[in-house]
Amino acid sequence: MIVDKILHNAHLFPEKAAIIYGMQVLSYEELSISIERAADKLNLNKSVHFIRNTDPIQTLIELLAVNAKSGRGVVLPSLFDEFTLNDDDCSKDSFIGILTSGTTGEEHLIWKSNDNWELAFKHQSEVFGVTMNDNVFIIDALSYSANLNAALHILWAGGTLVIDSLKNARKWNEIFLTHNVSSCFLVPSHCNLLIEQDLSASRLKSLVTAGEKLSGNSAKKVLEKFPNIKLTEYYGAAELGHITYHQNDDIVNFPFSVGEAFPGVEVSIINDKVNVSSPYISAKYKKIGTVNDLGYFDGNRLILQGRTGRFFNRRAVNIYAQEIEVMALKLASIKDAILVKSEKGGKLTLFFTSKESKGNSEIKLFEFLRANLPVSKIPNFVREIDQIPHSNAGKVDFKALSKMSNEEIVLI
Repeated sequence: MIVDKILHNAHLFPEKAAIIYGMQVLSYEELSISIERAADKLNLNKSVHFIRNTDPIQTLIELLAVNAKSGRGVVLPSLFDEFTLNDDDCSKDSFIGILTSGTTGEEHLIWKSNDNWELAFKHQSEVFGVTMNDNVFIIDALSYSANLNAALHILWAGGTLVIDSLKNARKWNEIFLTHNVSSCFLVPSHCNLLIEQDLSASRLKSLVTAGEKLSGNSAKKVLEKFPNIKLTEYYGAAELGHITYHQNDDIVNFPFSVGEAFPGVEVSIINDKVNVSSPYISAKYKKIGTVNDLGYFDGNRLILQGRTGRFFNRRAVNIYAQEIEVMALKLASIKDAILVKSEKGGKLTLFFTSKESKGNSEIKLFEFLRANLPVSKIPNFVREIDQIPHSNAGKVDFKALSKMSNEEIVLI
């Protein structure tokens, strides 16, 4: 059990800081006592314990208390009002219920067992370069499975978890220095916020990212800013767990790729879809083995063409969103680019943000795409916006962009 290892850590180094959040510092001994007290108060008549993430320390305590009692817990976003549980999807060894929406915007629940995550932790330590000697930073959106996974992993490993909020992003430099942050997990949009800060005095040696594709340009900036860092981008899904990963220069040199198989994982392509076999897959998806992501292999490297909902067919021509976005990012002035289909009419709009002041950026990007893409793959519209909308967890809000694409746009 994940909690057993954490409680064992409390016996080995009780005074060591386990969790730091704002002004709160919880030692491993204090964490252990809090877990045991919370476990004693659990209502064992409830089949599932819903935990609203209003305070990340309390969220972790409650979830680990559920784990100690072999119960089932679901971490809900702080503003989440309700969720209808379909108990049929829950296997007997379920532990964590993950709310995920993929690209649809419709929330659904994925159940993970203790082993789905704990069996991956040892490999995460080795691949990511994260040990008990590290202070690992994450943001406080623990309802997002990758953040929650990173939090439980470092407590399992015996390190120190440093948590803060996205609204304090301008203070990350101060937080990193104050708490000697040596490793962090951030989605790509948050990596870009980190790049903008002066962290020359920090001891950051490991940066892990997932959730969306990290652009080659962003990876290059990270490596320039932190020449001795281990930069890891992994590809995974709540349903399937870790799938592939690649690091450092490979991210820059192979921007379409998501790397090679994560330890313990077998990846194959069946009917153009990424199929996975591993101990990290949730019970419901063991036989299915896919979330219908499209891809192919280039040697041992997996090329991810796009997720369901990000693959479009126009007059018998297959258009993969990631292909168009990566091409747009090759234009030096483009900061971010996301391709979506409108809810009405099915037109393709490439939303982007620019490093330059607004002016002729839309025309410049359109001309660049026209020079580098077949006519059949050029978006119907390119539209500059101030920023790409993201969820609290830092993932692109495709539903919001799709609604924006219904608004009247002038054809370039």
